[in-house]
Amino acid sequence: MRVTERIHEDQAPLVYDAIAAATEANPPARMVARLVGTGKRVLDAGCSYGMALRYLKQLGNEVIGLDIAPTAVDNCRKRGVTAYKVDIEDEPFPEGLGTFDVALCMETLEHLFDPLVVLKDKIRPALRPGGMLIVTVPNGAYLKDRLHLVVGKAPTFGSGVHLLPYRPYNLDHKTVFTV
Repeated sequence: MRVTERIHEDQAPLVYDAIAAATEANPPARMVARLVGTGKRVLDAGCSYGMALRYLKQLGNEVIGLDIAPTAVDNCRKRGVTAYKVDIEDEPFPEGLGTFDVALCMETLEHLFDPLVVLKDKIRPALRPGGMLIVTVPNGAYLKDRLHLVVGKAPTFGSGVHLLPYRPYNLDHKTVFTV
């Protein structure tokens, strides 16, 4: 079991209800919804528990999610979102998905060893000509993380280490982005 998958399994009972309750009020979710609009076909690679997809579906979009964690995929399906368990870095996308107007990679690329390969070889071919890619990543140059380095601590780079108190360091982010 990969680290990211194990973290989802550990976190799911702790975070799902709190995140789901806050999704519609969440400014990033509203911003993504404004970018996507309605009547689109949307793929979320790394959909987690599907909160963004549920919101986009409510707005009249057809949505499909991919995630590495079975618990996340089960949560999506229980809440009416089509989702597949896929390790987007090491496995092909399910056959017959077709193409999409919008692809989301929100807080996903930092978990990959080589995000450019995934973007080029998997996400881009899944987008229709003129399709839109929406990416969010934590900022590895965030002041808090730089201060951690100055005092000799391992930076978290946006990882939710507070959710896993037995692991006070970031093990699940493979690529650090500075934005």
